[in-house]
Amino acid sequence: MSSDTISNEINRPNTDSPSNKKPSKMSISKGLPFTGKVQVVIASMDGGYFESFDPYSGKKIHSMKGHKDSVWAIKTIKNGQYIYSVSSDRTFRIWDSRTGECTYTFPSLTTKIEFKWITALAVNKEYAVCGTDSGHFIIYKRLTEDMYDQIRPAIQIHQNYGGIYAIELSPGSQILIGTENGRLLQYDIASGKCVFDELDHSKEGQITFIKRAGSKLYTTSQYDEKIHVRDLRQLKDTKSEMASHVAPVWHVVEHDGFIYSCSADGSIKKWHPSKPKEPIYTLSKFHDGECIYKLGVVDDELMASCGGNGKIHLFKMATGEIVRTVQSVYGVHDMAIIHV
Repeated sequence: MSSDTISNEINRPNTDSPSNKKPSKMSISKGLPFTGKVQVVIASMDGGYFESFDPYSGKKIHSMKGHKDSVWAIKTIKNGQYIYSVSSDRTFRIWDSRTGECTYTFPSLTTKIEFKWITALAVNKEYAVCGTDSGHFIIYKRLTEDMYDQIRPAIQIHQNYGGIYAIELSPGSQILIGTENGRLLQYDIASGKCVFDELDHSKEGQITFIKRAGSKLYTTSQYDEKIHVRDLRQLKDTKSEMASHVAPVWHVVEHDGFIYSCSADGSIKKWHPSKPKEPIYTLSKFHDGECIYKLGVVDDELMASCGGNGKIHLFKMATGEIVRTVQSVYGVHDMAIIHV
């Protein structure tokens, strides 16, 4: 992909009908609260495509080469310089965002268990956890920012639950897992035991997203259109439901007291937690009607979205107004924001 594949027109959507307004020129606001450089890292299911760019200029920073197959997930740690990725090539890799170089590849995943793909990843300042299509998960203890050590043999969830396609780490050394068969599990790292197991969505289907935000836990499923919210301090009997989209929801972000969600129908919605049935705005056909896979906060004013049409939009969270569009060669499956 060339760094010149940048849209020269900046779209200014009407807040009532954001997809009907003609593009216009405007300057880009950088949003001052964050300091240092910002990188948006994007990955594709097409052949391990994986690179970063400057969201304010749209210029490519690095092409990260090493994965031999589809990149399933990329993660970053707040205020860290490293990028973490897992792929269908059965590897877990760590990359330096300053150079674009792979600093380590974990070999143990290729030899210890029977599986086809690594399908999920969670990373924090203490642990990294990889999930596989076979229903195994592997726990790594952080030694340094770019080095982790596997601390126990791979653990397999119940054989009838299918693969693992969503993972999150919560305070207190807890792992939250979303399964292929729609179950939400909680594992305690210290004991290696499952301490919570419940069918999470009304239609039994793959959980595609789990996200912790403060004391809340958000989940979505590939087979229904709802966002489920639980109290992380007491998962059982605290599930509530947000009215959502007309197609499955792929990602949810909570920022500055508001909730943002994106969907397979190409729309983005902004919500206030006190009104879970009434979105503040809906951005329809935001990615030409293609699935929007991920949202990411760039700074206190701007958010990025990536979609199956290969576009990455930078838009104002307050209004939904697009201020820059970057065009990728491939459809973008995952995205992470890193501040370095």
